[in-house]
Amino acid sequence: MPVRKTPGYYERKLVAGALAGTLLFLLLVFIQPLPIDSPASSWSNSLQQFANAIPVYMMYITPAAIIYFVLTSLISDRAARYLTRRKNGHNEWLFALIFHLIFGLILFWYTLAAALFFFVIDRMLKKWRDRYSYKHVLLAMVVPFFTWFIFMMIAFLKG
Repeated sequence: MPVRKTPGYYERKLVAGALAGTLLFLLLVFIQPLPIDSPASSWSNSLQQFANAIPVYMMYITPAAIIYFVLTSLISDRAARYLTRRKNGHNEWLFALIFHLIFGLILFWYTLAAALFFFVIDRMLKKWRDRYSYKHVLLAMVVPFFTWFIFMMIAFLKG
């Protein structure tokens, strides 16, 4: 079975992983702050908890999430391509979405949302541009690092 990968296929997956990981953890901290924090009593207290939680989540979870996103996406796309090969690729996106969501069930709601984020961002990147290079990957990897650095400095200055 020939593989129909465009140049920059793996690079696009890495860019999508970096962007989806960053967006997911920004959203995750709003939904589930660090379990060691007490409930916020004011808006400034809530922002402080947010600034404290982002570096922790991103430092430990983001690298593993990016690797997991990319690997499961490669498997999902390959399985979807295999299942739709006789239909000339019709509904390949639907099978890919189903496989992404199945892989996203590993930790239920959080990883299900992460898988959906990754799938949507990956498909948007696919529509926006044909080719991605390692320059795009490096720029995308700056986003989580820069986000982590900014919130680390905020937590350091406030703490």
